[in-house]
Amino acid sequence: MLPPQCSDTVNDGYQCLGLARNTGAEPQGTILLYAELYDRGEIVESGTLVLEQRLLAADSAAPYRLIFEHSAEGPLVLGLSGAFAPDERLTALTVTEQRTSVEGRQYSLYAVIINLNTVAVTQGRVVGALYAGDRLLGFHAVDIEPLASGESLPVEMHWYGIAPGTDYHHTLAADGITQTE
Repeated sequence: MLPPQCSDTVNDGYQCLGLARNTGAEPQGTILLYAELYDRGEIVESGTLVLEQRLLAADSAAPYRLIFEHSAEGPLVLGLSGAFAPDERLTALTVTEQRTSVEGRQYSLYAVIINLNTVAVTQGRVVGALYAGDRLLGFHAVDIEPLASGESLPVEMHWYGIAPGTDYHHTLAADGITQTE
């Protein structure tokens, strides 16, 4: 787990964007994060977060966002720990035909999601993350309709307020729950 990038929010809260990494050789499913926010050594807020990206491939990362309703006079410290909760029915969907465009202050991502499994997949989800260099700028998680075996679906995501001339790149992952016969 990499340290998140945190900042104050306009409504006296605290937001952190970060990446949970799977450094293992096998995919991991259902990633749980336990977060504790400390102010001058005291826990002021804590909770558990399930990452939007439910299946984390080997040697890859998934974005997360933590939002706290606490502001402090002193420095805030964030403690994180993670766990995996395997689900054998969780499966990767294939992402193809990725293309991007930058127009003004908008970054757009287009792709096709394909179910290459031999059975239908429901509760599909696509997670796209936008980066400037190695800095996570934000992400979107979109639930998608069920896909029969071999079926595909186009998706698009947009990020606004980007700075022209910056080197942007993205990641895109899709997963779903396989249906048993």
